[in-house]
Amino acid sequence: MTFGTKELTFTSNEVTVTAGTAPEFTRQPEGLTICEGKVMTLSAAASGDNVSFQWMKGTQVLANETASTLSRVAADNDGGSYSVVITNTCGSKTSTLVDVVVDPLAKISTQPADVQFTQGGTITMSVVAAGRNIYNYQWYVNGVAIPGATNATLEIKNASTANAGEYYCEVTNLCGAVKTRNAIASITTGVTDDVVAGGYLLSTAFPNPTFDATNVTIAVPAAQHVRVVVSDLMGRELGVIVNGVVESGTHAIKFSASDLNLTAGTYNVTMNAGGFVATQQVVVVK
Repeated sequence: MTFGTKELTFTSNEVTVTAGTAPEFTRQPEGLTICEGKVMTLSAAASGDNVSFQWMKGTQVLANETASTLSRVAADNDGGSYSVVITNTCGSKTSTLVDVVVDPLAKISTQPADVQFTQGGTITMSVVAAGRNIYNYQWYVNGVAIPGATNATLEIKNASTANAGEYYCEVTNLCGAVKTRNAIASITTGVTDDVVAGGYLLSTAFPNPTFDATNVTIAVPAAQHVRVVVSDLMGRELGVIVNGVVESGTHAIKFSASDLNLTAGTYNVTMNAGGFVATQQVVVVK
């Protein structure tokens, strides 16, 4: 008996095969020079399927910097070499290495100090600045630019009461300007004469020398903010006697050496009001 054979045919389900595309850079990042405090931006573009980005600084992986653009406010320590790695399931590639140079803002290394001067004497103040490409210094007194005062050191010869006031210097480089502290230049007459100018007055201290309590008389031509302080001969402030609005006219101000913990020695009493700055000296004896 003979049996016939029959061919069996099976058909599988359809399978779709997709060939992936490896990532390729269509735009490389470019290096830049930027001022500190400005927004630095590096960007790249890539082709390929489902490409991811990872920015690097040198060999350091930058956390959370996984977009095609790296953007941040530039700090001094952001200078360096950067690259970006693009990745997908078919591989990865690293961009060219680019340099970012961060130009720092000017910084004040040494602030100008307060000075006392006598009638006809010299006012000298100086500033030390750090930073690249510093190209200008401009000194101001009571908020007004001093013509020609464009050096790191300010010198005013044959100074008078009109030169007393608050001074600062504005230092400029290619990235902007920075101001120093306000330094006070006050005229002092020792212990013998009152300082009078434009309706303002700071009298000598009396009694002087003193064992404890002493007085000064101040005057202002109109109601305004007045500050009177006691400091040592190094300019360190030891006590505030007046700090507020004072009505026009003459006012007696009393203070105590013991209340301010002043030991025997010579001290400055400085008045600052409306651009008038003057200093008298008081001697404390024990």
